[in-house]
Amino acid sequence: MDNIEIPAFIRDERRRKARQNVERTFQKLLNILRAILLTSAMIAIFISGYAGYKYLSEESKIVYVREIVDMEQPHSFVSATVTAYTSSVDETDDDPFVTASGKLVRKGTLACPSMYEFGTIVEIEGERYTCEDRMNKRYRHTSRFDIWFETKHDAYLWGKKDLSVKVYLNN
Repeated sequence: MDNIEIPAFIRDERRRKARQNVERTFQKLLNILRAILLTSAMIAIFISGYAGYKYLSEESKIVYVREIVDMEQPHSFVSATVTAYTSSVDETDDDPFVTASGKLVRKGTLACPSMYEFGTIVEIEGERYTCEDRMNKRYRHTSRFDIWFETKHDAYLWGKKDLSVKVYLNN
């Protein structure tokens, strides 16, 4: 009974399954570590923000609270044409993944007319976007906004819409 040899394909299958189990366990541990680090960072940010607020003068607290309230109240409503764009070279310049503000494109990136500063928050159909890019020169002095999408398919689905958008104060 002790001298029975296990076929090679069974040994290989057992090794493959053992390797998969080790990889799954390692991935689970990595996810737990990420969650712990993220939670720790959030707690540290919360505590530092609370500590900073606690030691502000009363005048500073009023300004701090007013700035938070200003972000909740739109500065203006603008009638605008809202279109979509992607990081395709035929739609952008020679560096399609970098915005005019120098940041990388991501969900929430918006190209705005030049009258709006980078960092201006614009709400379009209930979603908030950050002005980080500029419109093509021919549209820079119009009420036109361009939302960045990851794929051309998503951009085509958005199309071109005439909407009322909310523009928030840039603190």
